[in-house]
Amino acid sequence: MVDNQKIIPDQEILLGIFPEIPNIPKDSYSIISNNFDRCTFRLSLDTEPKPGFPADLLIRLEAAGSHLPAVAELQRLAHMQIPGLVPATLQVGTVVNEAGKKLDYSITPFLTGTTVLEHVWNGLDGTNQRSLMDSVFEAMQNLQKLPVTSAVIHQVGSTSQSNSSKDLLLGGPDAEYHGGIKELLAGLINQKSAKLRCQVVSTADGIAVHSAATDDRINNVEITQHHLGNILASIVFCHNDLEPRNILVKKTGDDKKAGCLLGSSNLSFNWYSLFKERTAALLPTGAGQAKLIEAIVAIADSNSQAMPRNVGVRVQGKWRERERLRISKDYTHGWIREDGHDGATDVPVFKKQDDENLELEVLKELGYIIS
Repeated sequence: MVDNQKIIPDQEILLGIFPEIPNIPKDSYSIISNNFDRCTFRLSLDTEPKPGFPADLLIRLEAAGSHLPAVAELQRLAHMQIPGLVPATLQVGTVVNEAGKKLDYSITPFLTGTTVLEHVWNGLDGTNQRSLMDSVFEAMQNLQKLPVTSAVIHQVGSTSQSNSSKDLLLGGPDAEYHGGIKELLAGLINQKSAKLRCQVVSTADGIAVHSAATDDRINNVEITQHHLGNILASIVFCHNDLEPRNILVKKTGDDKKAGCLLGSSNLSFNWYSLFKERTAALLPTGAGQAKLIEAIVAIADSNSQAMPRNVGVRVQGKWRERERLRISKDYTHGWIREDGHDGATDVPVFKKQDDENLELEVLKELGYIIS
C-alpha cells in the first residue's frame, strides 16, 4: 500500500520538516508535480518558519535513497560560485509520511515572478536570446573555476549510494561517481543496451567502446592512453543539463531585458545552436575531448536502439528528422543541419504545440492512444 500512493505533503511530512509549526493548514501548500516517488510543492506561510528562511518556500520530496541529497549538495556548491543565479539550499533531511514511507527532502526559496525559459524562448528577439545565453556562459565559466580537487566536491561524491572512494572525480547523481573514464562510460550504458553487447573494454593502449548500434554512424570507438591523459587533465565542475526546461527567467527593471536563473529535453535547435556557439570556448582543445564525445554518442545510440518502444527516444528521433539534423563528423560540433538545410528558409521555427504533436504522434504509433 505504501508504494501505491502518490506522494503528498501530509501532516507527518510537514511536522517532520518544521516540528516547531504544528498543524500547518492545507491551503498553505500547493503541489506543483508529484508521482509515487517524488513531489514538489510550494509552501506559503504567514511568517518565516525559522531564522534565515523566507515565508515562501519550494520543497522537494523523493523516496529515500534517491539522488536528492547529492543534487542538493551540488546546488550548494553552485550557489557558492554563482549566488545570484542559483538559489540557496536552506535545508536537507529525511522524513517519514503518514503511510510510513521514508523520504528525502530539500528546501529552497520559492522564486516569485519567474517562468520556465522554455515557455518564452521562441518569443524573445535575438538580442534578448543572446543576452540570456551570455548569462548562461558566464555562469558556466564561474562554475568551472571551482577546483575539482576541492574537498567539498569530493564530499558530494561520497553521498553516492554505489561508491565511497575518496578519489571520486567523474560523474554526477544520475551516472554515479567514478574514479576513471572507463568506469564512467560503463555507468552510462543501460541494462538493455548491455544485453545487446554494448560494452567498454580495456585495450593494450587504453579503452574501447563497442557499440550495439545497428546504423553505420558508429561501430567502435578507440580511446588511447594519450586521449585519456588529455581528458583527465581537463576535468572541471560543470552543469550538464542547461536547457530551457531547466532555467527560470524573470523580467528585470528594464522591460527590454531579461534575467536568467538556473533551475534544478531540449526541443529547440535555436537554443542548442546558440549554446554551442557561445560556449565553444569552454570546451578544452585536444583529440581526447572529441573521442569522449564520440564514445558518449555511441553509448547513447546503443541505449536508444535498445528501447525501441520508449516514447522519449522516439520523440527525440522524430525531432531530429523534423529539424533536418545529423551528427557532425567533428564530434565537438555536435548536431548540425543536414547538407542543403541552412535553417533560414526551409526549416521553420517550431512552436510548443508542434512539439506536443510529435509526442501525440508517437503515442498513437505505439498504440497508447487510439484516434
